[in-house]
Amino acid sequence: MATQRRKFKANPIRTIQIAAALSDFTDGGGTTGTFDASNVQLPAGCQVLGVKSVGGNFSGDTTASLSVGTSGTAALFNGAAKTGYAAAFPVTSYGAPAAEADAAIASATTIRITVTGAADFTSIVTANPPAKVYVEVYYLDLNAKSI
Repeated sequence: MATQRRKFKANPIRTIQIAAALSDFTDGGGTTGTFDASNVQLPAGCQVLGVKSVGGNFSGDTTASLSVGTSGTAALFNGAAKTGYAAAFPVTSYGAPAAEADAAIASATTIRITVTGAADFTSIVTANPPAKVYVEVYYLDLNAKSI
């Protein structure tokens, strides 16, 4: 019996792109600010492959770091907080998912971006009112149809 190959109608690898101004982050009242990308969600039945984030010049704090995950696990999708966002030029970082993100996502999930500094988050926003963070989440659509 011959093996039959299936062809995908579409590429099963997808991307969600998010642009968030620091002024749109929710100040947690301490060193952390969060942004929930509520207008887009990771679909149920997908598996996150990795994250690319671009940001820079968070001059209110020289230790600013960025995490991409969910409300329950801040760095779930990029594996660990990426530091260096205090540079005076855009900083690009890449991250693979944490071990617990190795399974398919059970239900539609909102992506949370978290910026953490050593000083109060308000100082980062005040020093950088026009600053933005750009995040791309790459995932495998396990529901992609084949023909």
